[in-house]
Amino acid sequence: MTKKILIGLLMLISAQFATNAQYYQNTLAPNATKFLPGPPAYTDTRFAIDMDRYFNGKFSLTRDLDRKEQIKADVPYGAQNLVNTFAHLMGYKISYSASPSQWTVLYNGVTTVGYGADVKYSYARKRPCTEFNYTSTIMRESTNESISSLKNSYSYPSAHSMTGWGYGMLLAGLNPCNQDTILARAYEYGNSRVLGAMHWQSDVDDARLIAACGVAHMLNVDLFRRNYLDAIEEASKMIEDSLGLKNLAYEDPEYFAPKNMPNVLQYVPKPCDMTQTTPQTAYDLAQYQIWGKGLRDTERGQKARFDTSNDLDVLINEFAHAIGSPIDSVQAPALYALLKAAAPISDNACKIACDTYNRIRPFKYFNEEAYTFEDQSEMLKQGSYPSVNASRAWTTALLMAAVAVEKQDTIFKVGYELGQSCVIAGINWQSDVEAGRLVANGTLSRMMSNPYFFTMLEDAINEYRTASRNIITDQMDLPIDCDEKKDAPMFTIDGRRATKDSRGIVVGKNRKIIVP
Repeated sequence: MTKKILIGLLMLISAQFATNAQYYQNTLAPNATKFLPGPPAYTDTRFAIDMDRYFNGKFSLTRDLDRKEQIKADVPYGAQNLVNTFAHLMGYKISYSASPSQWTVLYNGVTTVGYGADVKYSYARKRPCTEFNYTSTIMRESTNESISSLKNSYSYPSAHSMTGWGYGMLLAGLNPCNQDTILARAYEYGNSRVLGAMHWQSDVDDARLIAACGVAHMLNVDLFRRNYLDAIEEASKMIEDSLGLKNLAYEDPEYFAPKNMPNVLQYVPKPCDMTQTTPQTAYDLAQYQIWGKGLRDTERGQKARFDTSNDLDVLINEFAHAIGSPIDSVQAPALYALLKAAAPISDNACKIACDTYNRIRPFKYFNEEAYTFEDQSEMLKQGSYPSVNASRAWTTALLMAAVAVEKQDTIFKVGYELGQSCVIAGINWQSDVEAGRLVANGTLSRMMSNPYFFTMLEDAINEYRTASRNIITDQMDLPIDCDEKKDAPMFTIDGRRATKDSRGIVVGKNRKIIVP
């Protein structure tokens, strides 16, 4: 008996340790204020969508009692509730005793992803229930989230949606057999917050992007990668035992074929009908006619013409500038190989939706020329929704951040703006671009289900870390031997001033940095 009690205590302590661990500190979380535009202003056409979803959600629940019960079930916050919410989608039980590897990576992973919600305090956005002084039936009936706590807290981004989507991404990677239902449930988990009047739609939509950024950051953490690979192995055995399905067909050349990618039709909303007058169509039209075309004669507009190139090396070069280091087959072969391999995977994930919806592109809709150097006749062979360019750019950004995590915010900004370039160029509607980013999140989940992806990622991370160590070397009392003229390029290294000499070397006390 004493032995059993001791074992039980050890398991309890281990479980407590596991559930209190995170993969990075909250101060290191992706800072969305650096790469997303933030919540829309009241005068923004995007806010009209928020208002429309608020009023439709407010009244729709009187007709859909099942959805109402689901929203109530989604109210409790935290990893344990997510385990309960998604349990039936796995086909087997997830708990610390039954599946310790999965429990550890999911519990600690979702807690870490939630750190991205700390930017709430930067925006201090009012919730819809506060804005309209409205208390929904769900809010009144819920014993897990008090009305006062909702009305005294901030709305953007939605922490519930962030952790729910992050959990869905992690879970879909562990169980690709059920990836569609998992991602669809994770998507609806966020929308529950809108239907319950607890969040605006833009709070939820942007939270999903931030969640994917958190997952990308975790991929850079050695412990997370080890934990996740252990969880994949454990999940594979349980899937085979419980469902009779083989989960690890990694040698299959069709593993990343369009038919095997997460089905976008299941977890990404349908595109709006441009013949209908709705807040969404108004937003798409305004973004194209007013915002996008208004930038074409500017430097940003000129950049959009180049950004919309279908040449992968042009895309990769944008991220090379972001990290301040070349990315090619000679100077960064492992990273280059990873990005080259990921691009067609991202394209495959978009194919079924592009073919199904075959949405007309903006420049064709208005019978205009697109503002791009690409062959427009080729673009017309593929539907506009979701944006393949935006999906590829966001997928690349997620992978780049997983490698060069210390520059994550800059990388995410590049990935986001590359998508916006598609709107400026008129090759995609704004909603196409937003859907493309959502597809990219599912693409990352699919890649994470394959241990070969982790091998390539590990090689790229190690390559980048080695290069970084070679760039920054300790120097003992290195003198400043360059000409400090007024027009000399100035840099700051570890809080100290430094300049670049004629050899391309930034010189300062105790540091030497080779500048590409």
